Amino acid sequence: MLGFGNDSVLVGRDGRMFYLGENAVRQSAGLLVRGTGGSPILWTCSRPRRSDLERRGIRFLVASPPNAATVYQDDLPDWARNAGRRTEYDLFVEGLAGPKASRLST
Repeated sequence: MLGFGNDSVLVGRDGRMFYLGENAVRQSAGLLVRGTGGSPILWTCSRPRRSDLERRGIRFLVASPPNAATVYQDDLPDWARNAGRRTEYDLFVEGLAGPKASRLST
């Protein structure tokens, strides 16, 4: 890497490293959206599913920690910063609210 990065790591400002695997930087920038929020994990976390668990006295918590490219936007090169584009995370959060909220609008 030596300050330049490689196929797995992008080195940003002040040497901060960003994982490039699984298109993490492009996804955080909103440059890659692989779906419309209809993922299996969304089904698992969906309101009807949670309601079913609540009826049985089971509490369910959804927590999705951000990656470095989402948290440290200022340390990324300009091309990798999110300038207000919607991301897969946005679609996921909207999908948790219900099927009508999870539609992708451009």
